Amino acid sequence: MSVRMMLQARAPKSFGATLSAATWTNVKVTPTNALCGVRLNNDGTLDRISFTTVTTYTYQYDWETGAGTGSDYEARWTNSSGTLSSGNEGTWLALNTAPSFYVNFTDNAGGAENCIGTLEIRAAASQSVLASAQFDITAEVTI
Repeated sequence: MSVRMMLQARAPKSFGATLSAATWTNVKVTPTNALCGVRLNNDGTLDRISFTTVTTYTYQYDWETGAGTGSDYEARWTNSSGTLSSGNEGTWLALNTAPSFYVNFTDNAGGAENCIGTLEIRAAASQSVLASAQFDITAEVTI
């Protein structure tokens, strides 16, 4: 009697990501500051960041569409105009660190801070860009 074993080759991990262009504005009435931005979470979700009396993270959609975890992916923000108040512009960041990119306007006399940039996600190992979208974020304080 003979026993045969068949081994099946496992398919390699298929990484995937998606991003959707967005224009977000957070308007607050003085005396308070306004904050607006985006955060990529380790669990594969994307949040909109805003400020009311506390910083709020609101789920928007799942950025991860394939295999792996946050540490298998990296993200980079590249400015087109304006300046981020927080976030490492131009640097690839591991998504297991939940990087965020936002603008913050703190002048009670009123006004706004705006930044337009391209957000990209890539597979960390292959460095292949999987998704890219433009984000236009504005934090505004009105009198």
